[in-house]
Amino acid sequence: MSDHGTTVTIKYGKGYEETWAVFKGVTASNVRADIIDYFGMSHDAVAELTLHELVTNATDIAHGTGNAAALLGGVAIPASEAGAKPVQSTGGNPWEGLDDKAPQKEDWPAQKPEHEEEEQRLLNLIASQGTVADLQREVWAKNRPGFDKYPSVQAAYKARGKELSKK
Repeated sequence: MSDHGTTVTIKYGKGYEETWAVFKGVTASNVRADIIDYFGMSHDAVAELTLHELVTNATDIAHGTGNAAALLGGVAIPASEAGAKPVQSTGGNPWEGLDDKAPQKEDWPAQKPEHEEEEQRLLNLIASQGTVADLQREVWAKNRPGFDKYPSVQAAYKARGKELSKK
């Protein structure tokens, strides 16, 4: 045990003006218990984590909360005020106790995977360009990662470039 104890600071964002949570204790165990309680974690769920791993998880929670508040205008609403009933799990399964009448996967509307939507967006963007300069500026310069990710995008870009250069 150190004469100085243990101090952990968890920031909600990058800037100095962002929210901080500071945990001080005589021992690491004191700090650990405070972090678990502060972030509302289950003691059993994090029992095997080192303090370092616990701090990393708590930091992720803080950043997520900070981002939701800052970027999306999100606010924390207690379950009792939101009309939601907390789900109690006895076996560690977070899905246990949910209503069996909830929509099943087969009832969900069909959605394209995200990568297909991005690929199609790039293909449409390529097709909409009217000059080689526009093609280079609006497609290549602004969407470079898509070329490495989708071979069809690179092929369409080259074909459209040849087509436009003949005009």
